[in-house]
Amino acid sequence: MLKRYIKHKLAPLYFCLIITSCVQEIQKPDNTDIKIIDFIVDYDQTNNEIFLQVNTELENQEITMVFVEIFSEDNLFDTLFVLNDSADNGDLISSNGTYSGLFYLMLSFQSYQLNSKVITETGVEIIKSKTLHVEEQFAPEINKIIFYKKNIDNTYYEFNPDNEPFLIDDSNYVFLDIQLEIMDKNGLEDIDFVRYQINVENMVAEDSCDYIPVSGYQSFPQWYLDFQNSTDSTFIFDINNDYLEEPGIPVKPISLCGRTGITLFKFIVSDQNSNPVAIEQPLLFAKCGDGFWNCDEDCESCLIECGECE
Repeated sequence: MLKRYIKHKLAPLYFCLIITSCVQEIQKPDNTDIKIIDFIVDYDQTNNEIFLQVNTELENQEITMVFVEIFSEDNLFDTLFVLNDSADNGDLISSNGTYSGLFYLMLSFQSYQLNSKVITETGVEIIKSKTLHVEEQFAPEINKIIFYKKNIDNTYYEFNPDNEPFLIDDSNYVFLDIQLEIMDKNGLEDIDFVRYQINVENMVAEDSCDYIPVSGYQSFPQWYLDFQNSTDSTFIFDINNDYLEEPGIPVKPISLCGRTGITLFKFIVSDQNSNPVAIEQPLLFAKCGDGFWNCDEDCESCLIECGECE
């Protein structure tokens, strides 16, 4: 049908060129400069919509049709979509050489070959191809949250916040480092972001500090976790990023109004096709003398509880 349509559309043009060439010599347009600069394919599995865009030479008047053919890997599916450059159906700007279209399309889980074609007035075809992989989408999972206390002398240890607090030093800054172990069956590239929020409503400081905690979860653009490495089946993200130059979140010592109490952390993982996954983790901040000090890992910082250190 497409060939009959193209033949029918181009027939009057060919006839006109033949007649014109009899009365005057004309210069045929050079279509060798027409090219597909970019071919964009964006398939939304949630809404079963596919956005197609072919970027050609700007305002090229020699183009008669732009379309995209889609073929399935098992050869049981093929279809064709005609794109427009008239600010309609997904196209934003008219007559700018960018042809677009937004279409409803339900695709099964397999690979598809997409051929974009630009047809000129003289019948020249310019082709650019892409492969689209449609796979079943899985929500990301937070397998594990790993907490570290890091000291100013670069020593550190891992602790379990479910049964052990984060210990604040009396006079030195310490650092809280957090890693998330995330599983996403669709791969690392499917993860959009990993962020965290903090609620400090239950934190207190010494009376002389005049500390008033902020209500609710606090969130800032700089509070995100960076990809660090991967295991056989998971991805490790760490709070140390381009904005956090320290080995972790700096925690003030008690002498500089360091705060104690329970802080709530919320970790949020978002991927391309699922609702964000969030998990909350409470963390107790304690000081020397509260009866929680880990003397095996950090004896010298709390002689009141630990006594003499070996």
